[in-house]
Amino acid sequence: MKIIFTALMTCVLITSCESDNGGESDNGGQILDPPPSSECPAGQSKGCDNHCAESPMVNDACGICGGDGISAGECDCDGNVYDDCGICGGDGSTCEGMWNVYYESSEAMGGFQFKVNNVTILNASGGAASTAGFSITSSSSSATILGFSMSGSSIAAGSGVLLNLELSDADNSTCISDLIISDVSGVSISASIENCNTIKF
Repeated sequence: MKIIFTALMTCVLITSCESDNGGESDNGGQILDPPPSSECPAGQSKGCDNHCAESPMVNDACGICGGDGISAGECDCDGNVYDDCGICGGDGSTCEGMWNVYYESSEAMGGFQFKVNNVTILNASGGAASTAGFSITSSSSSATILGFSMSGSSIAAGSGVLLNLELSDADNSTCISDLIISDVSGVSISASIENCNTIKF
């Protein structure tokens, strides 16, 4: 009995006692905060969660402790993706030969037609026109682009990139001309061209 009593007294007098799970507990049986890295057991180190381990937790590429980093298909921690030019979060306008057509509208657009001066059109795709399911055709000989929906869908009022164009011989004189815009009923809408590449109505 004296031996058992002496052991119990020793445990009470010291700051903490070894707990059954290998951690440290105070006199109330609660787990104490992890020790500083310099006091981690041999072969262990402190992770970003302040716990000692043989394989400590680390911050991911986004600075999140124990996180999964940048998600598959994305190019940064903000959820952006690479555009057609290989730019993270880009809008596809920086590729060599790429030229965007923008729009600012107060009503829905049912179709469009325009020419692009002094260039050869290699391809027309993307933008709000593709998102709306428009059929897009382009003529390299006349530099004319036509977009409309065979299902009757439209591009809602708003602003953004209407179309991504791949052009040959584009320069500072490249500009939209001969613009025709129609509403969802096919009725012509009065529209203007600003900064050579923005359709506004």
